This record gives sequence, structure tokens and C-alpha cells, in this order.
Amino acid sequence: MKTNCKIIEDLLPLYTDAVCSDESRKLVEEHLEECKACRAKLTAQKAEINVDKEKIEQNLKAKDPFKKIRRNQRYSKVGAVLGALIGLVSSLLFGAFEQAILGNIGADIGAGAGLGTLIGWFIQSRK
Repeated sequence: MKTNCKIIEDLLPLYTDAVCSDESRKLVEEHLEECKACRAKLTAQKAEINVDKEKIEQNLKAKDPFKKIRRNQRYSKVGAVLGALIGLVSSLLFGAFEQAILGNIGADIGAGAGLGTLIGWFIQSRK
């Protein structure tokens, strides 16, 4: 049974790339034994593709600025995360410092004294 050349033409790219099923591969091979036109098309597909190397280099260079933008965005994100962590750690440390050092002074002044009151008390006590 002769297979239609149009079907084989559709299968040739898959056959060339060796990604078609075994059944399709056998069908193509059987057809290629009989059909000179399809063999010629297969030979043409397997021929080396001539690509201008200069165009390839231009395309590769064209994407370099995007790499720099992506890298800068990554640095910005890392900087934001580090800044947030530093802010969190410093607020925790300041809270611990305020509790340990200024907590005793606050008890002397009275409950509910704010940081401004404590700083004012500290400045007056140094005079």
C-alpha cells in the first residue's frame, strides 16, 4: 500500500529529528524506499542550514543589556531584603536595650513613661 506523499511530508521533520513513533518511522522508511521525490525532500531537510554567523553574534549581543537589567533588579531585591532584615534586627536590639537599660529608670519614674520622657529624665539627671 503506497502512503500519500503529503502524510510523509508531514512526518519528515519528526523523522529527521528522530522523535516520531516506531510505527511512523517504519512507514516513512517504507515510503522512502519507493518514492524518489520524498527522498529528495529528506536529503534537503538533512542538509546543513547556512546561518549568517554575524547575525548570530548580533543577536547574542542584543540580549546583553537585558542581562544587566535583570542583574540590577536582582541586586535591588537583595538590597531590599537585607535592609528589611537590618531594620528588623536593629529594632529588636533597640527594644531589648530599652527594656534592659531604660526599663529600670522607667520603673523609677512611673509606669507608662514613654521613650521621650525617659530621655528627658536622663538628660536632666546628667546636669
